[in-house]
Amino acid sequence: MSLFVILLSAGFPIFIWLYGWEFPKLAAIYLAVILVARFFSIQLFSKPAFNKQLPGEGETHNSGARLSDILLLIGGLIICVALLLGIESVGLYYPVLVNGVLFVVFSTSLLSPPGVIERLARRQEKEHFDEISQRYTHNLTKIWCVFFILNGAVCFYLAYYEKLEWWTLYTGFLSYGLIGLLLGLERILRGGISTRMRLSRASGRGQ
Repeated sequence: MSLFVILLSAGFPIFIWLYGWEFPKLAAIYLAVILVARFFSIQLFSKPAFNKQLPGEGETHNSGARLSDILLLIGGLIICVALLLGIESVGLYYPVLVNGVLFVVFSTSLLSPPGVIERLARRQEKEHFDEISQRYTHNLTKIWCVFFILNGAVCFYLAYYEKLEWWTLYTGFLSYGLIGLLLGLERILRGGISTRMRLSRASGRGQ
């Protein structure tokens, strides 16, 4: 997903807080812009030049990705229609939809390996991706699945009870902070594992 789409999505909760309740049609237009931008981003990065298939990947993975895109598009369009009809509170459920779709993408990839994170890791470390790396990325995908469940549950709670200030704070700032924290911790852990693996290889060659 492009940086532009990420910034648009991050700004949606703030827009809802400032204008969505008074101008739901503007919120619908904003969400429609996100969906259109995401569509063109997907079309660009799904081209062969950007998306080379790895060994073990097949039509199952492509079908799963297309299904998640279709689910997000349909859900987003439903929310847009509700906003156009003046049902402001429905706009609060967009983060719930996003977390749900991400959970579907990550969890279904575990059923048909390689998983999402393994595919990303294999593109970065083509030469040194062994069985330990495979187990690590598999477990990391599970952690992200749990995160999306918990994050989506919090978003749902705040949306259901229409706690607009807390919803804006959490979906617009805190949830991204938690994502950054999880990425940072994973980076530190991965660095330690990579160091031990390099030392182990060096020790094996020295014997």
